Amino acid sequence: MAASGKTNLTTPIIILAVLLVAAWFAFGNNGGGSPEEQQAALSAGMLVDLDRDAISRLDISTPKGESYSLLRQDDRWFALRDGEQYPADEARTGTLLDALPDLASEAEMSEKAEQHATFELNDDQAYSLAVYGGGSDPSVSLLVGKSTPNLKGCYVRRSGENEVHKASANLRTSLGYSFDDYRSKQPWPYDPALAKSLTVTPVTEDGEFSGETMQFSLDGEFWVAADGTNGNQNDIRELVDKFSGLRVQTFIDDPDSLPAEQYNPQATACLKVSSGGTEHVLRIHGREEGNIVVSDGSGRVYKTSRSNLNFLLEQDFAALTFYEEPGPEPAADGAVVMDGAAAESTDTATGDTDAAGDSADGA
Repeated sequence: MAASGKTNLTTPIIILAVLLVAAWFAFGNNGGGSPEEQQAALSAGMLVDLDRDAISRLDISTPKGESYSLLRQDDRWFALRDGEQYPADEARTGTLLDALPDLASEAEMSEKAEQHATFELNDDQAYSLAVYGGGSDPSVSLLVGKSTPNLKGCYVRRSGENEVHKASANLRTSLGYSFDDYRSKQPWPYDPALAKSLTVTPVTEDGEFSGETMQFSLDGEFWVAADGTNGNQNDIRELVDKFSGLRVQTFIDDPDSLPAEQYNPQATACLKVSSGGTEHVLRIHGREEGNIVVSDGSGRVYKTSRSNLNFLLEQDFAALTFYEEPGPEPAADGAVVMDGAAAESTDTATGDTDAAGDSADGA
C-alpha cells in the first residue's frame, strides 16, 4: 500500500501522557515530600518563624546582667521586671517586634566555638533573646552578637548551638536599650475621645492648693459642671487631651530618697480623668529646679519638666465654667462706667427729672 503522507501521532501522545502522570505521582502530588518536610525545607534558613501577631512575650538578658521581659496583654505591651509591670514604649517595642518575623540566616559564618568571640557571641558578650509564640516555653532562644559592618544585620547563634549566622535584621540595636528605655514615658495613655469625667483641683508647682475642686462630666457632646452649668468646652477638652499626652523625663523608683519638699506621700490628686472605664490620676508633689515631681494613680513617681505641665499650672480655672455677667468697671476718674442697659435707664431717669423741672419753670 502506498504511504498516505500523514504521520500517526497517537502512540507518542499516549507515551507522553503516561510519563506526565508518572512524574506527577512521583513529584507533584506531595510537593517534594510530606507537609512536615515541606515546612522544614521552607524554614531551613529561618531563625524566627513566627508572625508578628503570634509573638506573646520576649525575655531579654544583657551582657551586664540586666534581665527583663516584654509581655503582650490583649493589644498592649508591658515591660516586666522583678514582678513589677509598666506600660511599654510602643515605638521602641514595635521596632524590635518588626525585626523578628521571618528573621532569616543570610549566611553561616562559622561552626567553631572558638570563633564566637570574634562575633561577640560568647555567653558573657552576647545578648540573650527568648521569643515566645503563646506557650510557656520559648519558640526560639537566640544569642545576639555584634552588628554587621553595614549595620543592617547582626550575628546570632541559637542557644546551645555553635553555628554562627548572619541574620537578616539588626537585633543588636534594639537590644542595646535598657529596661528604662523600654518603659513608656507617657504613663497616662488613655484615649481622650473616651473621656467621661474630669476632676481638677488647682495647685501650684509646689503641690500647694490654690483653689476649689471642680468636677465636670460629659453630657452627650458637652461638658457640664457638677451644678449643671455649662463648662468651657475648649479649655476642658484641652486639659483632657494634654493630660493623656503628658510625658515624663525620669522614673523615680525610690521616691523616699527624695527630699521632703519634693515628695509628699499624702499629696492630693490635682487631676483625674475617667476614660475607657479607668480613672487616670495626676498628683503634683514638689519641684526640683526646672523639673516637677509627679505621680500616677498607682503611686509610681516621675519627674517631668515644668513646661510639660504648663497646660495645668497656667490654666485659668475661673474660665472653666460659663459665664458671670460682667459688673460695672471703674472709669479712670473713679466714676463708675455702666453697661448699655444701665446707662439707658439712667438717661431715661435723667430725662424724666429734666422734664419735671421744665414743667415747674413753666408753672
